[in-house]
Amino acid sequence: MCAIDPKIQMHFFGTGMQYYIAARAASIGQLMPVAGNLFHHAVEMLLKGDLTRAISPRELAQKPYSHSLVNAWNKFKEINLDEDLSGFDQIIEALHRFEVIRYPDKMLIEGAGIALVWGAGEPPPVAQILDEETQEEHKISPEYVLNVGKVDALIARLFKVCSINPPTYYRPGPNSEVDRFLQHQNSEYDFWVPSSPTSPQE
Repeated sequence: MCAIDPKIQMHFFGTGMQYYIAARAASIGQLMPVAGNLFHHAVEMLLKGDLTRAISPRELAQKPYSHSLVNAWNKFKEINLDEDLSGFDQIIEALHRFEVIRYPDKMLIEGAGIALVWGAGEPPPVAQILDEETQEEHKISPEYVLNVGKVDALIARLFKVCSINPPTYYRPGPNSEVDRFLQHQNSEYDFWVPSSPTSPQE
């Protein structure tokens, strides 16, 4: 195992929490594909926070990890063998796809069908294009689908596996706009936010 400074691990977790809040705010505003990319970074930071137990931050910043969510996830599962995490493989792969459209050049060349869905529902139909020769409609390929409910479940599971105490990184205040972003259609909210949050000190 890597002897890591706990402050570095806390920085990863704290940054991941901020990305998560920003991603939910962007999702509420239907800001796609930015919301997907922000969720990607949130999960990346949380995974890397735990991986610092075995890998140095310098190594995590390089290949095969870098921004590869799939590689970070596979290593995370490897060092947490006592946890059955296979049910999250699909959402990890879906989030990883948003990294390739972090910059607009790929979408400009290939096009993109982008969809966002809350809860456990199915995504809405993605954009279609009309074939001028056959006059038939075809889905734009590739597709990028963000299921916020599944990401919420993944985040909650990461908090448990990593033994993260959420109030350490975020303590909601009364009438907090940030708290509204976190509560919106979030079935996992009660798990990691205190039921009776204390008011900020005056």
